[in-house]
Amino acid sequence: MRVASLLAVTVSTVVSVATVRGATFVVPPGPGTPVQDAIDAATPGDTIRLLLGSYPEQLVIDKRISLVGVRSASPNPNDTTSVGAGQCIGSDPAIWILADGVRLRRVEVVGGDGGGIRAIGSLLNLTDVFVRSPCEVVNAPFVNVESSNRVTLSKVWARGTATEHAPAGIRIADTVQDGRVRIRKASASGNDIGILLENDAARSVLVASGDVNFNSRGIVLRGTTGVSVDRNSLIGNSTSGIEIEATSSGNLVTRNAVSGSTNDVVDYGSANCWRRNTFTTGSVSPCP
Repeated sequence: MRVASLLAVTVSTVVSVATVRGATFVVPPGPGTPVQDAIDAATPGDTIRLLLGSYPEQLVIDKRISLVGVRSASPNPNDTTSVGAGQCIGSDPAIWILADGVRLRRVEVVGGDGGGIRAIGSLLNLTDVFVRSPCEVVNAPFVNVESSNRVTLSKVWARGTATEHAPAGIRIADTVQDGRVRIRKASASGNDIGILLENDAARSVLVASGDVNFNSRGIVLRGTTGVSVDRNSLIGNSTSGIEIEATSSGNLVTRNAVSGSTNDVVDYGSANCWRRNTFTTGSVSPCP
């Protein structure tokens, strides 16, 4: 149910921009599925604002909207905007994004065994999003972006633990050439793989200025050509820090600081360029 009547004064303040950017609606926590109801009632371009508190729903976002909370992470759960039921039986993510132009901001996502966020679309923007799960078995990435382009992930945190971890914290897969997926200042920890780039084409993905720590493997390139991994910090990833698998070639790995792994750097691929990285264990070939 659309909730414009809840804060009529707030809505009235955005009337001047509603014709350009859509309307803004405020959804407080409550019984049932208030967020999904608001999404279903929204029109493209609308903004749905969530308050502090818990919204234990699984969402499907199938239109161009903005979903904006107040705060994504806090030691006090009452000081976050938390979305997701954390169901440990089932296969769906907490949030399905199936439309272009979706923005998700300042939200904690509590995923289940089906992961946290799965996105397919273009012009997507995820900013200040914290993803976790209470489930001992998580069968999908915490953040899974597939077959998408012009995507920005900024300050996205994918946090697993020793007992509750995903096969990948952040997975970017099947991006076309020049797809312009940008991951900046992301954090991925406590997973099998921190950030996985899989089957991505030339000049499609940039991973920059992130913290990828205490996973089994930090950043892994699989079946990927011509992407850039730049200025990331990788600490304590047990098996490897940055690993390029044999199916990957022509990638650029620059100015990363890697430490605390059995092999800080591993390159099984070909014609990859490693430049100005700092590491202790492992060896890589110079730029071709």
